[in-house]
Amino acid sequence: MAERKRERTQAAKLFTQAEGLIEDTELRPRLYVAWARALRRINRDPEAIALYDRLCQEFPMERFCTNAMFQAGRLLQYAEDHKASRERFFQLLGMHPGSKWEAEAVWRAALSSYLLQEWEMADRLLSHLATHFGHRRDGKRDAEAYPGV
Repeated sequence: MAERKRERTQAAKLFTQAEGLIEDTELRPRLYVAWARALRRINRDPEAIALYDRLCQEFPMERFCTNAMFQAGRLLQYAEDHKASRERFFQLLGMHPGSKWEAEAVWRAALSSYLLQEWEMADRLLSHLATHFGHRRDGKRDAEAYPGV
């Protein structure tokens, strides 16, 4: 309820307490995701990243793991830790090929490579992106920007 009421600091405290109470392994991944979201909303990104990593270490094949890897990579990218960010995106691509995050993970890995001035890696990733995902469109935005196409 604290999260719904936007009492984010209180929600983070309650999630910490809930961790010790929840024994059901099916509920733990959901707890970690909600807890990490609460932490992100109060600018405690390093703790959120640690929770995302923990989720994937404990439950690597859990459906929430792909989202967790992606979110951790994105937060690391915002923190300008591009090596760690790219590592998370590569981990996602290796462990969960074909996930809904695949194209954006390749794009973000390419961006981190570019920002690290690793031109060959960035080029390979962008070429992969163009080859495998170049046919995709963003839908409504493209229809508005390019009517009749």
